[in-house]
Amino acid sequence: MGDDNYVYNPNLGNENKSSEYKPELGADDTGFNPNLGNESADKSGYDPGAVSTSTDGTGFDPNAGAAPAPVKETVAAAEKTVEEVKEKAAEAAGDGASKKTRKKFNSDEIAMFCDQIAMLLNGGISVYEGTYMLYSEMEDSKTKEILRQIDEQVKENIPLYKALDSTGAFPEYMIHMVQVGEKTGRLEEVMKSLAEYYEREGRVKAGLRSAIAYPMILFAVMACIMVVLVWKILPMFERMFNELSSDVATSTENVLTAGLAAGRIIAVIICALFAVVLLVVLWSRTKTGSKVLAKAANGFGPIRKIMILMATGKFVSSLALMMASGTDIREGLERELENCDNEIVRKRIKNCLELYTDGAPFDEAIRKSGLIVGMEARLISVASKTGETDVIFTKLSEQYNDKTSQALGRLTTVIETTLVVVLSLMVGAVLLAVMLPLVSMISSVG
Repeated sequence: MGDDNYVYNPNLGNENKSSEYKPELGADDTGFNPNLGNESADKSGYDPGAVSTSTDGTGFDPNAGAAPAPVKETVAAAEKTVEEVKEKAAEAAGDGASKKTRKKFNSDEIAMFCDQIAMLLNGGISVYEGTYMLYSEMEDSKTKEILRQIDEQVKENIPLYKALDSTGAFPEYMIHMVQVGEKTGRLEEVMKSLAEYYEREGRVKAGLRSAIAYPMILFAVMACIMVVLVWKILPMFERMFNELSSDVATSTENVLTAGLAAGRIIAVIICALFAVVLLVVLWSRTKTGSKVLAKAANGFGPIRKIMILMATGKFVSSLALMMASGTDIREGLERELENCDNEIVRKRIKNCLELYTDGAPFDEAIRKSGLIVGMEARLISVASKTGETDVIFTKLSEQYNDKTSQALGRLTTVIETTLVVVLSLMVGAVLLAVMLPLVSMISSVG
C-alpha cells in the first residue's frame, strides 16, 4: 500500500499556516520545531534558549510573574515618602495647635515655676517625676499644655533646658542658666536663685507699671472732666448768656465768648494728648517701640538716671545668679554684655571685661569701669578677699531693687503732682473765664 516515492511533509493539511518548517530550529536532529503552531510565542518574547533562573534544574522559576527588584524598591520608596508626608502633616498640625495655645510666662509665673522645681529637687523628687506632678495638678489650659510638652520631652531623656526652650514660654537667660545648672550638677541651687531673681524683677516691673498707670488714670479722669465741662456745663452758661445778651456790655460778651472758645480748645488738646500718650504706651510693648523709647529715655535727665539704675541692678542680679551657679566671672561678663540693652551700662560692662581680661582684679575692674562705685565697690573689694563675692552681689541686687523702687516712686509722685496742678489750673481758668462774665451780667441785670 505504501508508495516508495512518498515524502513526509509535516505541514500537510495545514497549508494555511504562515510559518514554514524549519528543521534547524529543532532541539535535535529529528527536525522537531517546538514553536510550530505557537507563532504567538515569538511576539511574546519567549526565548526557549533563555537561561533558566530555576534553582532546582527543573526549569521552574519561582519568581515568574513577580515584579523585578528595581520596581519593588521604587514602590517601597514611594510608600516611605507617603508615610513621611503624613508624619510631617501631623507635626505641622500639632505645631499649629500648640502655637494657638502658646503663651509667654511673665516674671511671677517663671519665679513660681523655678521655686516649685527647686522644692521638688530638695525633697528628693527627680525632674522626671516633678514635671509630671506639675502638669497633672495644673488647671489653666494654656499653662497645662506647656507643662505637658515639658513632661513628654523629659520622659524622652531630653535635657530640661532643651524642653523649656522648645515651648517658647521661657526667656533665653533662664534657659541658659538651667543649662549651666544641669551641666554643673547644681540645678537645685540655680532654680532657687532664678526664683529670687525673677521675683525681684517682677517687683521692679510692677513698680514701673504703677509709675505709668497712675498718671495715665489721673490724666484720663481730668480729660473726662474737661469734656463734660465743655460739652455739658458750658452750653448751659451759653444759653443763659444768649437770654441776657441784650443787656450785656460788648466787653463782657467778648470775654465770655473767649472763655467758651478757650474751654473747647483746651478740652480738644487734653483729649489729643491723652490719645498720643495711650498710643505711645501701646507702642512701647513692641520690640521696635521699646528700643526707640529706651533711647529717648536715656537722653532725658530724671528718667535717664532711673534707666541706668535699673540696668545696673539687673546686671548685679544676673551676675550674682551666675556666680552662685558656678559660672566663670569672664563668661558671666560676656553674657551680660550680650544681654544688656542700656548703651551706657553696656559700655561700662565692656570696659570692665577688658580690664578683667587684661589681668586686673575683678573688684578693681568693677570700680574703674564705673559700674559700681562708692560704698558698694568697697564691699565688693572686701568680699573678693574673703571669697564671698556671690553673697555680696546677692545683697547688692536687693539694694539696687530697693533703690529702683524708691526712684520710680519719686518719679510717680512728681508726675502725679504736676498733672494735678496743670489740669486744675486749666479747669479753673476755663471756669473763671465763663463765670466772671456771667456774674457781671447777672449783677448788671439785677
